Amino acid sequence: MPCSSVVDQVTQFNEYLASKPVGATWNSTNSLFVIWIGLNDVGQSFRWSNISQPEFYGIVIDRLFSQVNDLYSKGARSFLFLTVPPTNRAPMYIQQGSEVTAQIATGIAEYNTYLRQSVHAFRANYSDLDTVIVFDTQPIFNVLLDEWETFGFVNITGYCAAYQNGTPTLTYQIEGCAPVSSYFWFNDLHPLFTVHNILAKAISTVLSGYGFPI
Repeated sequence: MPCSSVVDQVTQFNEYLASKPVGATWNSTNSLFVIWIGLNDVGQSFRWSNISQPEFYGIVIDRLFSQVNDLYSKGARSFLFLTVPPTNRAPMYIQQGSEVTAQIATGIAEYNTYLRQSVHAFRANYSDLDTVIVFDTQPIFNVLLDEWETFGFVNITGYCAAYQNGTPTLTYQIEGCAPVSSYFWFNDLHPLFTVHNILAKAISTVLSGYGFPI
């Protein structure tokens, strides 16, 4: 199933939630708008030759912030932006060799730089924003991958194909594979719930420091 674009998601927000209907009476002071996008933009464009990657990322980020500005116009005042994690370390790219992983790593760094610059410009453009945070996912992913044995992972370069469509329990295990919770990668690109849980706790800690009720 294809992912919905940010434009499609903001369109849905405008259609169903922007008017603050009964049952979703959000307001500017109690709502946080979270944006985590860019992994596919980098991963699917690094081989393009008809446009430079930095130029493409600039176009993508400009489009993204046209939607962010739309959300602002509907009353959004607090935003959390997550950087693209080091998916150059995912099985999909590891299998393609060191040249590809280096290209992906460079692309991710360039994309994240554009993201930070655009967040800074967005913050400077509006004086009535509340909290605007860029949360860098890179350190957490890299620590977990570098110190994988300490955190109880058994495999950080592959995955168990039997688990990639979901498992009935968090500790499910089939013959020939370690328990699902022992893997870092859910499939050849996406991390498992174990990683998301750790990431969520780190984000929660940051948000608590800004006064968000967690």
